[in-house]
Amino acid sequence: WLIEEGYPGRKVIVWAHNAHVMNAYYGSDWSSVHLEPRDDAMKPSGVFLADWLGDDLYTIGMTAFAGEDGWANGAPASPIAVAASGTIEARLHALGQPFAFLDLRALRGQPSHPLRGPQSMRVPKYEVETLADISRPYDGIFFIDRMEGAIRLPQSA
Repeated sequence: WLIEEGYPGRKVIVWAHNAHVMNAYYGSDWSSVHLEPRDDAMKPSGVFLADWLGDDLYTIGMTAFAGEDGWANGAPASPIAVAASGTIEARLHALGQPFAFLDLRALRGQPSHPLRGPQSMRVPKYEVETLADISRPYDGIFFIDRMEGAIRLPQSA
């Protein structure tokens, strides 16, 4: 409704967990990702949105090399282990930059690009998956070398 009625013709940003926005299917085991539908797979919002909006949708997944993951509700942060060798995260870490962005949509017109072959990455959270084509679940990847847990901002007066 917001896209069609509330803000027709305008850009809309939906901020959600990688598992909800990816254009891939989440396994019933809550840890596997599949590029094609399966009887036992969950169809996240990202698949519905990609079917509906096509190229008008640009989905960005977020990932990290290491650090911690934590909510701003005061619960203890969970450690994020160092990414395994050979993963996209480990390769981006080797660049020595705190942040990086991969425009995966730009690769879709290049079927022989090396990143279009099987790649291992942490998707949708920090479990490593090997995907036949990493440009399918997300149009882009925002990489953070060292993730930090969320913090609660002080209330303004």
